[in-house]
Amino acid sequence: MGDLYVYFNDSNQIVSVSGNKDVTSPNRYAAFPEDEVAGFILGTMNMMEYVVRENRQTGKVVIEKKITQEISVRTVDNTLYEIPKSNNQFQIKVLNSLSNNTLTFILDSGLRNSLTQAGDNITINGVNTLHFFFTKLNDPHFLKKHVSFSVEEFLSKDIEVVYTENLTNASVYTRRIYDDYIYEEV
Repeated sequence: MGDLYVYFNDSNQIVSVSGNKDVTSPNRYAAFPEDEVAGFILGTMNMMEYVVRENRQTGKVVIEKKITQEISVRTVDNTLYEIPKSNNQFQIKVLNSLSNNTLTFILDSGLRNSLTQAGDNITINGVNTLHFFFTKLNDPHFLKKHVSFSVEEFLSKDIEVVYTENLTNASVYTRRIYDDYIYEEV
């Protein structure tokens, strides 16, 4: 039995497996015994389910099954929730910079870390898009602006949106998926 070459990108995602060494490939590679990686070629192993791990101290390269964290995102109820303007704690903060005309949606860093650090992949079940409705003060029937973005994008970074509408002294409504929200105008 010979070796097979496993090519992987800078994120350690497997991009190809071959019996031939390709010196023109832009990806890095490592040689593995055929019995360890032949499943990729035979179709019994899926490259998307594995990742290459390197131990920089020992120089050893191994293939490991990805750790996937599954997150269920559900609304607390199906009614619109008015985000309060004062709250001692928050999981989601909506910051309205009136001088810059920007809205910044901030996910609590502790919550973001606990959701993202446990796995290589994150699977989101349930609600995939968050919606925020900016309205006349205390009146959800007079819509001034609607902002939506994916939960996946929000888990990776805070969201910033530039606006042209007059959002001074506004209320914000959403379908509630977390317990604590806060809206601030600065």
